[in-house]
Amino acid sequence: MGFMDKVKGVAGEVGDTFKKGVKSVSDGSQKFTDKMKLKKQVTDLESEIKQIYSTIGKIYIENNKDNVPENISALAESLKAKNAELAQVKEELDALNDKPVCPTCGAVLQKEQRFCDKCGTKVVHEAEHVEADVVAETQSDEQSE
Repeated sequence: MGFMDKVKGVAGEVGDTFKKGVKSVSDGSQKFTDKMKLKKQVTDLESEIKQIYSTIGKIYIENNKDNVPENISALAESLKAKNAELAQVKEELDALNDKPVCPTCGAVLQKEQRFCDKCGTKVVHEAEHVEADVVAETQSDEQSE
């Protein structure tokens, strides 16, 4: 066996080892990809299930406001308190954003809106109050002259 035959044998062994390594890495990355896809599917399904439970609970509470079972009455009261707190915080945020609010239902309005989209109440903006006061004063001054 000559030198070249030995080199060919070693090169063949190195090539086989390299192929095994590449196949191992390829199999590992495929397994990792498959695991990540399944984990995402689990997360998505869990999220959908939570949403369904939430919807069921919301419908149940809305339909049984006056007859909430004892085992969930504390949770229902806590939910009512959290909703009230959320509404208050949203009002404070809207006030900081200088957004007008409907005086009847509390819905956030656009600055140019004349009527509330939610309840239909006619909206009078501060600028209109000032303008009305100026017009009234002008008319009063003209009449007294």
